[in-house]
Amino acid sequence: VPGEAAAFATPTVTNDTGGLGTTVAHGESGIVLPKASPAAAYADAIQALVSDAARYYSLCETTRARYWRELNWDAAGERVAALLREAAGDR
Repeated sequence: VPGEAAAFATPTVTNDTGGLGTTVAHGESGIVLPKASPAAAYADAIQALVSDAARYYSLCETTRARYWRELNWDAAGERVAALLREAAGDR
């Protein structure tokens, strides 16, 4: 879901659980809170963005840029192709 949100320049507020801590780059494509953060931490993070439009719109821009750089099918295909070339070596 964070990758799909990034396609629409929508930052994600999440916690550092599973792959979310790497799918969302803190400060670039959203806000990553510590694992098991209470609801108040989410509310505070969202309120901070709502009250600072410039920060929010900047985060929207960097979220979309990260989508184009890393979170789309073309970028994923390039990474897989590079891994396969590396695994195959000179064969």
